Amino acid sequence: MAWALVGYGLTAWQWLFKTEKALSMLSQTNFVIFITISLVVAGPEIRSSMQALIFAATVGVGLFLGTQAAGIVMDQFYVDGRFQWRKIWVVPCLTMAAGVAALIVLFAEG
Repeated sequence: MAWALVGYGLTAWQWLFKTEKALSMLSQTNFVIFITISLVVAGPEIRSSMQALIFAATVGVGLFLGTQAAGIVMDQFYVDGRFQWRKIWVVPCLTMAAGVAALIVLFAEG
């Protein structure tokens, strides 16, 4: 909700929103570290539940970063009031191709 207020012109409070986001990310990092340490100490009966919790926390960071990257790409290919969709879709295709190439290089046998 805070970022929506910035979008409506409340730029005087923008420093507060950025500080809140940084502290929120720090809190999430500490949460993941705590859960990882607890996972080592935990018994086998709750280990899978804790792994699921770690997965959910880390996926949240991935979704945030992906959303930021998508916004940058969309802004880059917005010309004359229109999106250039072909150029926009080339970016994830090239990203995927780079990931596949990295996997092939890293996990090639022999």
